[in-house]
Amino acid sequence: MKENSLDKMCSNALNHEESHHQIDKSTFLNLIHQQLFKSLNIDCKFIDLHEAREALFIVRLTSHEYILTAKCIIIDFVAHLKREVIIYERLRSIHRTHVSMYLRNVNLDHSYVYDDIAEIVHMMFIDFEEQFISRHINSVNSVQIIEQFERLIQTIHQLRVLHRDMMSCNIL
Repeated sequence: MKENSLDKMCSNALNHEESHHQIDKSTFLNLIHQQLFKSLNIDCKFIDLHEAREALFIVRLTSHEYILTAKCIIIDFVAHLKREVIIYERLRSIHRTHVSMYLRNVNLDHSYVYDDIAEIVHMMFIDFEEQFISRHINSVNSVQIIEQFERLIQTIHQLRVLHRDMMSCNIL
């Protein structure tokens, strides 16, 4: 969501009117918070991917068909995710072209136990991406992807961000 004007690169663009989002960011956040308050089992699907501190979910705002990725985290690592917000803000100029679009963090009203291994208390919403780039690398495109990857690293470094686990399995 880029203010209220439609971002043509938005992963949800087909669900919008021609030139504007159906709702603004504030309304979206209020609606998603209400939906999550009712239940995390409705339109909230775990992606079978555990990272060191977080788990990824696909969340759909039922009322408007918006689909986003949510980085979900347990209480012990909320500070880490809040630090990540600072990094996303620093990378704002390359959202969509190089990094996912960061929307907002949401504290959950109730903790949510997933896979009987962790209690989620916080979500960071970013733009939805279908698959990790590592699933698309092959012998035909590997050189091109590696070159794009190197340009990405240079761009991120120019914005004074050092990514400490830059691997293809971390790139959507």
